[in-house]
Amino acid sequence: MTHLARLATDAAQLDAGLAALLLQAEQLSQTVAAGEHGRRRPGVGDDFWQFRPFTTGVDTQKSVDWRRSARADQLYVRTYEWKTAQSLALSVDASANMHDQGNPSKWMVSAVLATALAGAAVRAGERVGSLDHRVPVGHGHGQIARLMTALSQQSDGLDQGHRLVAKSKAAIFSDFLGDLGSTHRALETAHDRQVRGILVQVLNRDEVGFAFRGPVVFADPGGMLRHETQGAHDLRDRYLQRLADRFDQLDQMAAAAGWRVERVVTDQSMLTAVTRLHHLLSQGQGV
Repeated sequence: MTHLARLATDAAQLDAGLAALLLQAEQLSQTVAAGEHGRRRPGVGDDFWQFRPFTTGVDTQKSVDWRRSARADQLYVRTYEWKTAQSLALSVDASANMHDQGNPSKWMVSAVLATALAGAAVRAGERVGSLDHRVPVGHGHGQIARLMTALSQQSDGLDQGHRLVAKSKAAIFSDFLGDLGSTHRALETAHDRQVRGILVQVLNRDEVGFAFRGPVVFADPGGMLRHETQGAHDLRDRYLQRLADRFDQLDQMAAAAGWRVERVVTDQSMLTAVTRLHHLLSQGQGV
C-alpha cells in the first residue's frame, strides 16, 4: 500500500472536508520531497560528509585524516553527515476570522501548508507535532492525519509554547490581525528555549489589496464588529497604512526572537508557498 493510500485510509475516519485537505497536503509534500536532495549536512553521524582543512584550536590531532593530508600541503579533517533527528511543532489559528468566505479560506490554506510541511518532515526522518501538544512530537506517518484533525480545532496553543522541544523548529500560521499578546509570549518562550521558526501570515486578496468601492458593510466573522460606509474607497489609504504598521510590528517581534515572517496570500500557488517554507525550515536560512 502506498503512503498516499495509507493516508486516504486514515482520512476516511475524518469528515469529507478534512479528508480532501489531507490528500491535497499529501500531494504537496510528495512534490516538495521529490525536489529535495536529502537532508545532508555536516555534524555528528556515521556517514562520511566531506574533508575540510584542519583548524588550530578547534580540531585535535585525533581528528586529522592522515591519508588525505599526505596528498596535500596541509592537514585535513574528515567530517560526517549530520544525523540528529529534528523536531517540528506546528500551530494553525482556527479562530472565526480564519474561516473567511474565500475559496480557499485562510484556515484551509494554513492547514494544507502546515500538514504538507509535516509530511515532508516525516519523510526526512524528523519528529512532528502540534504546538499545543495535543499531538505530542513523534515519528511516523500517523502523525500527519492526527495533526490535521488537531489543527482543525480552535486551541490556545500559542499560550502553551512552554512545551516546545528545546532547539527545535516551529511554524505558526495565522492572519495575525488580532491581538498579538499570545504571539509575543510564544516567541519569548521560543527564544528562551532556542527554538527557531516562522510566523506564516496568511491573508486573502481583499485584505492585502482593499479594492472596495462605494457602499460596503464590513463585519468580522465572529459577529462582534460591524461597520457600514457609503464610500469604502475613502478608507483605503488609512487601512493600508494600518496594515503596513501591523506588518512592521510583527516583523520586529519575530526578529527579536530570531524568527522571520513569511506572508502568503490565499490565491497564490500553495506549491510555491510550501516549497519556500520547507526550504527555510530545513536549511535554516533566516530562521
